[in-house]
Amino acid sequence: MGAIGYSRGPYDPWHKDHLKSALREARLAQRLTQQQLADQLGVSRAFIAQIETGHRELPPTWSDTGRKLQDFIKAAKERK
Repeated sequence: MGAIGYSRGPYDPWHKDHLKSALREARLAQRLTQQQLADQLGVSRAFIAQIETGHRELPPTWSDTGRKLQDFIKAAKERK
C-alpha cells in the first residue's frame, strides 16, 4: 500500500487531486471551518488549507494523520 497522497493506480482515492475535494466536501458537509477541523484533527489550519488546494501530499510518515483524515471523510459520507 502506498502513502496517502501518492498515486497507486488509475484511480487512487488518496491522490492529492481526489483528497482535496473529498476533504473539502466532508468539511463543508459537517459545517466546519478549516480551523475547527484542524483543531479536531490536531493539525494546523494551514495544513488543511494546503490539502484542500492540492498543495500538500501526505508522506508515509504521516500515517496517523492520514487515518484521521480517512475516518473524518468516511464519517461525513455516512451521515449524508
